[in-house]
Amino acid sequence: MKILIIRWSSLGDIILTQPVVAILREKYPQAEIHYCCKPSMAPLVECFGGVDEIIPAHRIDPNVEYDIAIDLQAKPGSLYNLLRLNAKKKVYYNKQKLTRWLIVKHLTGKCIDTTLELYYSAIAKLGIAEPLRNPVIKPQPEHERFIDELFIEHSVTPSKTLVGIAPGAMHFTKQYPVDYWIRFIESIPDSWNCQFILTGAVSDREVCAEIHRQCPRTTFDLCARTQTGQLVNLMNRFGCLLSGDSGPMHIAAALQKPQIAIFGATHTRLGFRPLNPDAVVLQKDLNCRPCSLHGSKQCPKLHFQCMKSITPSVLHTTFKELLEERVWKL
Repeated sequence: MKILIIRWSSLGDIILTQPVVAILREKYPQAEIHYCCKPSMAPLVECFGGVDEIIPAHRIDPNVEYDIAIDLQAKPGSLYNLLRLNAKKKVYYNKQKLTRWLIVKHLTGKCIDTTLELYYSAIAKLGIAEPLRNPVIKPQPEHERFIDELFIEHSVTPSKTLVGIAPGAMHFTKQYPVDYWIRFIESIPDSWNCQFILTGAVSDREVCAEIHRQCPRTTFDLCARTQTGQLVNLMNRFGCLLSGDSGPMHIAAALQKPQIAIFGATHTRLGFRPLNPDAVVLQKDLNCRPCSLHGSKQCPKLHFQCMKSITPSVLHTTFKELLEERVWKL
């Protein structure tokens, strides 16, 4: 038996497909499971286990016979690929686009608990009914030496409490203000023995560089210094992660790391909350939230209170509680 899963991107969405892979592996232990994604996402899929072959996006051979093909991207391009596949069963997931649109427009009180439920809608079409399970990923041993060398290069002290900060996001309204990050870091006493590791994508370099420039003594700028697979190993060294609604948030959740996730323009009602019992979500229930599904370039109301009302002192208090209740007890 051959099974194909299609999910091209992005980082967080791919992580949320891991339980689907795990369930298929359990249901069909002898099956050959292929996963189609963007090449940059392949190292992340390798952290799942249970996948026999990773196929680059848009390079699916229509002549290969599959018993089951599952589209977890559900966009015109992926659906086109699904239709032209030589597969006995073809299914795709229900994106709940209308419900999400109604939530953003404040026309319904409904909520989507998690996108994972929507992915399960695809395997339900195969007659598979399983309880929800949180995504779990494992760092790959081949990247450990790279992280060791990275820490030596930057004089990171692994014996201290390593706190990851992922300040960036694809859109501005999902980013906690830079000056708030700086004020928060400056508020942490030396006695807490914390070192803050700044991480993110190439697009986050400017934000991370500014935070490090203002807080050089306790921060280490490792932004864009790791590829996808290496990032998983790096984050596995953290005692906890602080972030916005972003890909690293989902990595931390799948690594089961204590974390604080700060939501601004988006909302957990849209299905993107971190699936992690050790996650704390900070968000303000303003009547203008959510204002978009994935964030935007600027606050439509121009006040940005969704983020600004979560002050550095609020983050400080929450962080202290996280350390005491979840990190220092590990």
